[in-house]
Amino acid sequence: MKHLKNFSSLFLILAITVSFITPASAHSHPDDTIPPVPTVSPWAQEEVDRARELGLVPNMMFESYRSIEAVLLNDYSVPITREQYIRVAMEFVALQQHCDSESLSGLVSRYLAEKSADGYFIKNVFSDDTGYASIAYYLGIVEGRGDGTFDPGGLITRQEAAVMLTRAYSVCGGTLPKETPETSGFIDENKIADWAKESASALASWNVMNGMEDGSFSPDEYFTVEQCIVTFLRLYENAPVSRKNGNVTPLFTYKQGIEYATKSSNIAEVNFKVDGPSATFIRLNYGGRLQAGSSLCFVYRDGGVRWLDPGICDKPWGFTPSQELENPHFSDDGNTFYFTMTLKEDVISYMDNPKGILIHEKGIYNINIDVVSGRYQIQRENLPE
Repeated sequence: MKHLKNFSSLFLILAITVSFITPASAHSHPDDTIPPVPTVSPWAQEEVDRARELGLVPNMMFESYRSIEAVLLNDYSVPITREQYIRVAMEFVALQQHCDSESLSGLVSRYLAEKSADGYFIKNVFSDDTGYASIAYYLGIVEGRGDGTFDPGGLITRQEAAVMLTRAYSVCGGTLPKETPETSGFIDENKIADWAKESASALASWNVMNGMEDGSFSPDEYFTVEQCIVTFLRLYENAPVSRKNGNVTPLFTYKQGIEYATKSSNIAEVNFKVDGPSATFIRLNYGGRLQAGSSLCFVYRDGGVRWLDPGICDKPWGFTPSQELENPHFSDDGNTFYFTMTLKEDVISYMDNPKGILIHEKGIYNINIDVVSGRYQIQRENLPE
């Protein structure tokens, strides 16, 4: 969540393993720091941009998984670490499953993962787990190094990347072709390990993971960040099974999505629900030791959950239970959700540095949210005099 940006990344890593936390709706303020645009090779730029638009690129990629403070990766042409790879893989699965990555982790923790003895945290699979590896394990994307470690800072070869691409694909109900060509056309096919040949051949046939300029697959070369992002984009766009084609096998049920969204926190209570053709809109209010807050989400009929940015907050720390949502409703086709918020006073920053920044001007805000993507648009009107 954007408002937790000043907490350590260690807290974020721990939070992702907890299955009983309901997040507040993420929301950006005008004074939030905008991360620099990373360097991308010319050949990958257009596809990386498209992947970012779809939500396949994580907001932060840790350059050093041992660092307490997050380090932004500013060059996507470098070899990708195992930790970074599974974060992109989970964004891919989240996109396929109609989730944001936070909800996917929460749903996996609650319904797919083995729990610790106290039943509160998931059972970590790896001795060097950073919080994401076990989630990826329970999804079936990774298996580890075989000695009880995940090796999050280790690099990934192209043939390892190919296998993990097809594992992520299988999570969503995809299968490899029953008949793949005996040769994928790579000039160094004999160098591809037996355990990776089927994956490499299938990905080549779908134009997902092609060879190098010289026609080789180069199985032992390290995979780069941009190659990872581009191949997951192509897997989404080109492979036979995809949410784009409407034939993904859901991991979760609508009932589980509702349960996760409404019962994952003992300090949250449902304020109201609005049912639509393809999703249910839910508002939750919660309290606690910090300031009270409100969360909005869609729970989709296929079991996915997406936490929503309301676009507007009525207090400097976020969106609160005191703010009314006026006339919340779905469009007739169910593709758009509408509501209005009236801010009777300006919202001024007092926690961020510097203080006194205008966050939102008082007025009447008409907000519409695209049901599939969760993206919102806002139109503001002046308050009547």
